[in-house]
Amino acid sequence: MGKMREKLGRLGKLRPDHRITGSREISIEPVPWSRADPSFEADMSARFLSRGELAREVGVNAETLRYYERRGLMERPARTASGHRRYDPDAVSLLRMIKGAQELGFTLAEIRELLWELKQPKAVCDDVCQAIDARIGRVDEELARLHSLRGRLSRLRSACPRTRPLRECPVIVELKAPEVGRRKR
Repeated sequence: MGKMREKLGRLGKLRPDHRITGSREISIEPVPWSRADPSFEADMSARFLSRGELAREVGVNAETLRYYERRGLMERPARTASGHRRYDPDAVSLLRMIKGAQELGFTLAEIRELLWELKQPKAVCDDVCQAIDARIGRVDEELARLHSLRGRLSRLRSACPRTRPLRECPVIVELKAPEVGRRKR
């Protein structure tokens, strides 16, 4: 076998990671994505983010990422041979979009639907505008409810004589009234 190694070496057909058995050459290159490939961890680190790195980049708790994965907002990431999650750099913009939509008051179900729309080849801006219009409608309803609540609080405040004993305070009397608990919130 020594002669064969020499001959193949001179011809440039033998690499140091080859083994020769009998008359056959067998490559023992490490299998990609396995513990046997020492470049895997370094390669993954160069292109991907750990859960902690991604969380810090976007300003969320690391557990939030796992929650979003369970709720279907994010795909489960690739893992290293040792089981650590490795997120694609595009996950940063995805997370920022999710957080931005939450700040606008969209529910996770609405955000998941919006993310689904993004994957549709024929989706257009109008799809997002419809979601925004629906959100504006809910905001208007909430503002009307809050305006009504403010009026009620103002009436209660102006009815308070301040000098009566607390048991006789109109605010307390109003809060104890049976219809208070039945009012829609």
